[in-house]
Amino acid sequence: MYARRLLPGIAVEVPPPALPDALPRMDVALFAGFAERGPVHRPVAIDSVAAFGAVFGGDVTLAHDSAGGGRDAMAALAPAVRGFFSNGGTGAFIIRVARTEALERGWRGSAYRPDDVASTRRFTLPGVVAADGGPARIAASSLGSWADAMRVAVRVERSAGRPRLMLRTDLRGTSAIVGPFGLSPADPDSWWNERDDESHYADSAAVAQARSLVAPVGAPQVWMLGALGDTWSEAVSPDPDPRTPLERDGLSRFDAELFLDPALASASIATLSEAAARMRDIDGLQLHGLHGAFAVPGGADFAEPSMIAVPDAAQPGWSRRIEDPFVPPAPKPGEAPAAWRDHLGSCAVPADPPDLAAPDARRFLDCATRLLATPVFAPINPRQRPGAIDLRWSASDAGATYVLEEAGRADLSGAVEIWRGTDLTHRVGIAREGSYYYRLHAELDGNISAASVTGFRVEDSAWEVTPAAQFDPATLRTIHAALLRTCAAIGDQFALLSAPRHFRAADADGHVAALTAALPHNERRALSYGALYHPWLVTPMGGAADPLLIDAPPEGAVAGTFAQRARERGAWVAPANIAIDDIVALSPVIIDADREAFARARLNLVRRDARGFVSSDAMTLSTEPDWQEVNVRRLMSLLRRLSVRQGAAFVFEPNGDVVRRAIERIFGHALDDLARRGAFAGTGGSDSYRLTVDPTDSDRANGRLVIEIAVRPSSPLRFLTLVLAQAGERFTVAEER
Repeated sequence: MYARRLLPGIAVEVPPPALPDALPRMDVALFAGFAERGPVHRPVAIDSVAAFGAVFGGDVTLAHDSAGGGRDAMAALAPAVRGFFSNGGTGAFIIRVARTEALERGWRGSAYRPDDVASTRRFTLPGVVAADGGPARIAASSLGSWADAMRVAVRVERSAGRPRLMLRTDLRGTSAIVGPFGLSPADPDSWWNERDDESHYADSAAVAQARSLVAPVGAPQVWMLGALGDTWSEAVSPDPDPRTPLERDGLSRFDAELFLDPALASASIATLSEAAARMRDIDGLQLHGLHGAFAVPGGADFAEPSMIAVPDAAQPGWSRRIEDPFVPPAPKPGEAPAAWRDHLGSCAVPADPPDLAAPDARRFLDCATRLLATPVFAPINPRQRPGAIDLRWSASDAGATYVLEEAGRADLSGAVEIWRGTDLTHRVGIAREGSYYYRLHAELDGNISAASVTGFRVEDSAWEVTPAAQFDPATLRTIHAALLRTCAAIGDQFALLSAPRHFRAADADGHVAALTAALPHNERRALSYGALYHPWLVTPMGGAADPLLIDAPPEGAVAGTFAQRARERGAWVAPANIAIDDIVALSPVIIDADREAFARARLNLVRRDARGFVSSDAMTLSTEPDWQEVNVRRLMSLLRRLSVRQGAAFVFEPNGDVVRRAIERIFGHALDDLARRGAFAGTGGSDSYRLTVDPTDSDRANGRLVIEIAVRPSSPLRFLTLVLAQAGERFTVAEER
């Protein structure tokens, strides 16, 4: 068969038009704060509330708040993430903050207090022995007290012709099975190949997802399955740890050191970015706290986030709580069964002798009447946290039914039956603080046992919120100053700040004044990289059917409106007057008479109007007229990102007229596009922006190329100038002051 031949001629093919270059993203946020679990001081990318929960867990109770109207102090990170995604956010990075050993050594060297450092719960596996003769232990997958409620069971799996280990974790009603695992470090499926959250998310490409809740601990060695069988063992609790949950979380001492890297805390804006890059890229050190923003994939020039929020910085602080006393159970004598006093029948039953604790053998009783063996409660910690609490007891006579009663008084008066069954354990759910007492007896064939009693006091936290009158503003000021410096050093990030819940106009004004004074005069421009929002938001927590309400700082919801506005209309449009979802109230309510005072303090209020709740202003903290609007700073951040992305292509290009014309063309098209979208004031072209690419002889001789972009933001302001400089392999962007 002959190949097809084409006749001579001309064919015209029209290529599809090139896709327009999308603007850099301005809708990604970075949140740093207190989480229930997950990796610490390491940025993790998430794309939903579910992804956050899979890695970092749920809400965390921090301290009891006697003045909180029944709502205790809660960690603000989880509510902030929910608010972000509820209001338009589509992607974020999360940095969990806690006091780790590495952080404390950075601040105090070897003089740190181990009790202040977060720890990992460990579990001793029943029926498994290590090769050195000691018990086999595993650890929770991440630091914190979240594993207090976890139980672990094990069994043998023999399907591969050799014994392997299966693990089951039970946490708040959810069970997960992992394995089978080889028992030797040399096995290809060895348990020792598993990684904890810190190791897993050290890889910046790791995807946020649900993982095993347990991980190896200690040096790898062979394990032997002694008495372990093919059925699940009894589930075991974590090994004892006398510290409080907040201490195990590494949050018992609230101060600015929790949120800052020791090596970067005092760095100036001019040196901060370079110092962070050296630590990250040359020294291979982990960056702690909010300075982890420099460790987000992409570095200082190409990282995705454009907003940073540290909502837990506005926490009031806490101190050790004076525990309310627990009164041990002392039940009143109950009425003895009639069968203990006489035989059953139509005869009148004699009166109950005092303190009758067993059938009265002096009387004529039925032959079947007897006292059943007493089911004795297992010892239980008299101090418990809200949640699921397991009650256990010993067995009575075979076939007996157990009756469990609950009361709120030590004498068990008014006790009500809450459960009846044949199991030797029962889980009770406790939601509120208070003392709880339980009475248990067995029943069988009309006979009963003597009662066993137990009790405990439930407290949501062993720590008490610091009263407003004793609040120390220095911690908040230090964190906010460091965050503003970080955003200014990166150059295209914007800090979302909040005030403590109790702040009024005078407090806010004092905070902004002190924050301004904390920055040297040559760093005051950093104030334009942040905005302060108030008051706190009352948001739902838990299931949709019966949610609990918690108070949370507004940064998360506000960040969501920033993301929504940037994605739908552009970062140059003021992110204000947008309805905020998933809010039921404000805390506290700001009266109209105070609004002007808050505005003078340059604080953006969330208020209620006919559409719901909205942010009424979009002001930065800066007093410079050109930098007082959030949309102006966000526009300049967008231009910086655009300049870095476009300018990077010209690094190492010959420094001549060809490159200059290419730069003028590419940047001119980009600026024209922004002008058409309404980012600039004026009629376009030279009325809206000015682009200058005119290297001097000195620049040419030194391999430098300087590009000046002056823009007129869509506000009645003068031109603001952005200077781009390329010298060899370095490409920098700076604002003209």
